[in-house]
Amino acid sequence: WGELPGPPPRYELARVRGPGKLWPLRLAMRLRSLDLSGYDSIILNDIGACFVFGSFFGGSIHVRRAIVFLHGGEPVEVFLAPHGYLRLTRFARRYARLLSGSKAVVAVSDYMKDYFLRHSPSGLDAAKISVIYSGIDQELFRPVESGLRGELGIEEGASLLLSTGRITEEKGFPGMLSVFEELVAGDAGYAWVVVGTGPYACELRSRADRSAVLKDRIILRGYVERPELPAYYSSADLFWLLSAREGESFGLVYAEAQSCGCPALGLAMHGVNEAIENGVTGYLVSDERECLALLRQHAYSGLDRRDIASRASRWGTESSLERLEGLL
Repeated sequence: WGELPGPPPRYELARVRGPGKLWPLRLAMRLRSLDLSGYDSIILNDIGACFVFGSFFGGSIHVRRAIVFLHGGEPVEVFLAPHGYLRLTRFARRYARLLSGSKAVVAVSDYMKDYFLRHSPSGLDAAKISVIYSGIDQELFRPVESGLRGELGIEEGASLLLSTGRITEEKGFPGMLSVFEELVAGDAGYAWVVVGTGPYACELRSRADRSAVLKDRIILRGYVERPELPAYYSSADLFWLLSAREGESFGLVYAEAQSCGCPALGLAMHGVNEAIENGVTGYLVSDERECLALLRQHAYSGLDRRDIASRASRWGTESSLERLEGLL
């Protein structure tokens, strides 16, 4: 998240390596080797960290220093359908106790706060949950000059659509594939670049290779290092992802795209509603048919890319750090 204003904070990075099944014990031993009383705040950023802390330190005074983050999967993974060690150890009760006794609880969006309160039988008071968006490193994610279109062989004048992240069914890729196939059947002036990996990537590639309409119109780039992503966002005419996953707490990829001046398109549901200003920084659509109509109209081409990048400053790390500093 970068550095807080003023003197650099005191921190210690503890790396834990070893066999996967033993990592909770190894992390617990590493934490026990530290003098936790010397820290004003202990940030627990995921379920794994909460599991170790709640299991080994849940009854200690250190809980009062804990700041627990909620990212999206907590209601299902802890309370509704736990699996693995969370189910075997009946962690839900300790997690609820950890939340109640902690210094603060942070949700990464207003939707995530509401989603957690609706689906988690933790008894947590809503007033205890603060909303702090996960910050975007805008030193990295900003408009850049790029020759990516030429590198990918995208013809001049073609509209370049971009998607990044995990390539899965729940992220909306089957529906997007159908939309894109119908789109290019009527207008060949589109290309779709997909960055990332996932279980649906093989189906996406297979469908593209078998279809005369899709062939050479879908470009799968696989995994790309984060420093390379701004070139993709800056080159694209539109970032789109039709994720309908209920636990979609925000969607950082939408914010990354906008920070690079690229308009974003997503379904008008869950945390995506907070990531896109409809008609200003991109578009929120209700379904695939509305998405197809918008793409055919090239509506996104009328949006001001400099204004989009400017408005995306609200997702910067400085804003998030200021709010977090108030909890430390």
